Amino acid sequence: MSIDTSSKLITMMIIVLALLTLGATLRHSHLLQEREQAVSQLDESQAAVDLLADSSDVLTNAVRGYAVTGDEHYRQLFQRELDTFRSREKAVERLRALEVASTELDLIAQAKHNSDQLLHLERQAFSAMGGGDRQTALALVYGVDYVQAKDSIMSPLDEARHLIDARLRERIALLANQAQVADTVALGLLIVTALVVLASLQMFYRRRLITPLASMTAKTRRLLAGDDSVRFDESVHGAEIADLAHALEDSRQASLTIQQQATQLHHQASELAAEQERIQQTVAWYGSIIESAPDGILVVDEKNLIVLANPKVDSLFGYAPGELIGRQLITLIPSDFHDLYAELRTRALKDGEYLPLMRQQGIHKGGGRLPIEVSLSPLPVLGSNPATLCIMIRDSSERDQAERELQMARIQAEKAAQAKSDFLANMSHEVRTPMNSIVGMTHLALQTRLDAQQHDYLRQIECASEQLRALIDDILDFSRIEAGQLLLEHEPFNLQDLLDSVSQRFKEKARTKGLRFTCTVAAELPPRLLGDAAKVGQILANYVDNAIKFTPQGEVEISVRGRRTGGSEFNLEVMVRDTGIGLTEDQQGALFDSFYQADASSTRKFGGTGLGLAIAKKLAELMGGTVGVESQHGSGSTFWLSIPLGIATSSLQQRLPSLDLQGCRVLLAEDNEVNQRLVSKLLQHVGMVVEIAENGKVAVERVRQQDYDLVLMDMQMPVLDGEGATREIRQMGERGQLPIIAISASAMPQDRQRCFAAGMNDFLPKPLKVEELYASLRQWIRARPAAALGADMVAAPVCEAPETVLPTIAGLDTGEGLQRVLGDRALYLDLLRRLVESEENTPRNIRNALAQNERGTAERLAHTLKGVAGTVGATTVMTCAAELEQALRSQASTALTEQALARLESRLTPLLSDLQRILAERREPHAEAIDLQHLEQVCQKLAGYLAEDDAEAVSWLSQQSTALQTAFPDAYPQLEHAIKHFEFDKALAFLRSLMTRQPADSSRPRTA
Repeated sequence: MSIDTSSKLITMMIIVLALLTLGATLRHSHLLQEREQAVSQLDESQAAVDLLADSSDVLTNAVRGYAVTGDEHYRQLFQRELDTFRSREKAVERLRALEVASTELDLIAQAKHNSDQLLHLERQAFSAMGGGDRQTALALVYGVDYVQAKDSIMSPLDEARHLIDARLRERIALLANQAQVADTVALGLLIVTALVVLASLQMFYRRRLITPLASMTAKTRRLLAGDDSVRFDESVHGAEIADLAHALEDSRQASLTIQQQATQLHHQASELAAEQERIQQTVAWYGSIIESAPDGILVVDEKNLIVLANPKVDSLFGYAPGELIGRQLITLIPSDFHDLYAELRTRALKDGEYLPLMRQQGIHKGGGRLPIEVSLSPLPVLGSNPATLCIMIRDSSERDQAERELQMARIQAEKAAQAKSDFLANMSHEVRTPMNSIVGMTHLALQTRLDAQQHDYLRQIECASEQLRALIDDILDFSRIEAGQLLLEHEPFNLQDLLDSVSQRFKEKARTKGLRFTCTVAAELPPRLLGDAAKVGQILANYVDNAIKFTPQGEVEISVRGRRTGGSEFNLEVMVRDTGIGLTEDQQGALFDSFYQADASSTRKFGGTGLGLAIAKKLAELMGGTVGVESQHGSGSTFWLSIPLGIATSSLQQRLPSLDLQGCRVLLAEDNEVNQRLVSKLLQHVGMVVEIAENGKVAVERVRQQDYDLVLMDMQMPVLDGEGATREIRQMGERGQLPIIAISASAMPQDRQRCFAAGMNDFLPKPLKVEELYASLRQWIRARPAAALGADMVAAPVCEAPETVLPTIAGLDTGEGLQRVLGDRALYLDLLRRLVESEENTPRNIRNALAQNERGTAERLAHTLKGVAGTVGATTVMTCAAELEQALRSQASTALTEQALARLESRLTPLLSDLQRILAERREPHAEAIDLQHLEQVCQKLAGYLAEDDAEAVSWLSQQSTALQTAFPDAYPQLEHAIKHFEFDKALAFLRSLMTRQPADSSRPRTA
């Protein structure tokens, strides 16, 4: 074959090979481009899925943020995501544009649908917050339904993400494999082309290629033999060989570099060995820490076998060193703690949870139990080894002993605090009784004819008494606050009424000192607020009292303002400004401390105990408020109060405009006749209709059958006490929600708390104070219009009897007794008679109850006597009864109880004996002839009351008892019994039979 032909064939072969190589290369490039597109599609698809998930999270975070903080920014963020960003819709559109598989698109659509469904729940949360119902909003967005709905969004998204990732990654791998094959083919073709070219051109390059190569081969062998003098410098015969020579020279240089690196690696290996030695030393150091640790350390494996136990564990449980290794851990745990340990172990290993120190018990090697504290912590997994658990153990015996001692000290301190509280409460009660007598009698004396000097003396007594009573109130309030027993009310009140009351109280005092006294109220204040009006008034009264006291001239101003802090919340701000003597900075700093006085010298000009402002501060803090003062010495002061209150939305009137309560029906649950008579009379005096239940069970039935405006509930009664009766009434639904006021001779803080816990609305201590009773009626009863009442609902007016001379008996304060019956002497005498009848055998009954080990009955009898005696003014008997009741309640010894009972009997017996004698004398028939016309009027009026079932019949009987006893000496006891037990039908029939009898002589009434 000619050279020319051979050249053409070689040329054509080279061209074909080159084209094939180019085609393979282009195919490789196309596959790589498709692979990059698949990678981009994967990234964009995942980003779109993430955008949809992130958008749902943005909505969730916004609604939750709004539910927690109420910040409007979160609502705006929520709406902006829905209306402006529309990230969820954009993500779905992007996925459709990327032409994801139908299955994947269905999952995306499902997640989008679930997200849209969740919007309804989120909008409900916004609506609840808009209505001020934060609890409902929080429950909606953090509740199980919301979490499940959220999961229904994320689960399809995760599945779609997984499917997209799997599909596209499979395509990416396939394209990569095809590109690899194309690349290999192109490379092969390129090599073949190169070989063909070399073979074809061998004859031309033999001298320029073969010879240099042979030279370089020989040099390479020398180089491998270790000849470092070899140099590859065959560059004179052509550029291609020069490149190869340079490459071999570079390889030689690289070999030298590798040798140097080998030397460095040897040096590094030496350093690594030294580092391993240091690590071993560190491990040994940490081991010594475990060995010397003050707490026990155990490590157990997956089979619950002990693999490590430090000396502290050995000594704590009584084992020799190393004896615990390989034992089951449960050998150290009591059997009744096995289940608990299994649960804790599971929590620690499965959940990876660290469990802090907790109280447990361990078993000593000798079998005894020991108190320990245990904490569990999972240890990191080491290689293929299973998980292990580290247990820290601490001996808690000394700590338990210290805690027991601390508990005993706390109990002793609580007992001491309780004793102090009881002492102050008892002392307050004992001091208040004579104080009330002093105040009351002074008030009565001031109503009589007095000369100027006498009037001045009595005014001074009245002023001093009021100051002393206020001091007693301060001490008792301070004691209750310190003991944590002061109860706060949360009731609607009229702010203006409160301010008017305080202004009226101090107006005269300010006028007497020549001070200008004003009250300014901001227009934006709500008319009614929710809170403890009495406590707010107490703080304000203290401020005003101090301002007037320390202001010799000028003015005292009350200013009231406030601001809304929420939908139904209001922050009240009260300031009392004066132009008085002012305060120094040191005085201002300590002014609200207990017992602090700005001037503590013995010659101080202004009095006081230093409790008023301390109580004001504590009351404000109890109500969530703050107090303070701003002052300059010599330039006056401004005392302020800031307190959070509610805004009352109810229209219910908590206080009545007057005492006109005509026709209101009241159920009196009271077992004692004296109290029945007294309370009935006081209620009838203001126009009420009264029904009596002699025990709690009867009271429950009455409320179930009839409608009443209010129940007065004695706390201690037979059959069912007041607390139990109140609980049963409160369970009657709407009928049982009427006001219930407790009346009790026990007025300790715990007694009040027990009443309120049972569901009562108010508490009145015995002996009842008329003003307190009427104040409570004003608060809890809504007056009925007289025109709307039936004839049987309007109580009869009180008929006054001629003034009766009261007996003078040692131990009986008739003045106090009269105060409690509004000066009704006939009623008071009737109460004295009932006292004799009901309490004559009380000491004997108490002894019988104690003999039968019925201390509860004995305590109730003493309690009842205490209240009755206080009602009629038998203060000495009341005190002795209170001492006996306390002895019985506190489980005093038999000797102490008998001593208290003997003291009571020594005071009660002579009192009842004198009363029996004097009252018997008053019941003797008069010798003079009977006024028949008057008797007929008395009987007709009594018959009218009985026919109308009017409780005033009892009062009229007492007032006209002398005339009726004289006219009907034999029949009067039976008539009296029927009327006083409210058997009006029986009494009416009996009275009519008496009225129709022909009198034996002119001293008897004619036929009626």
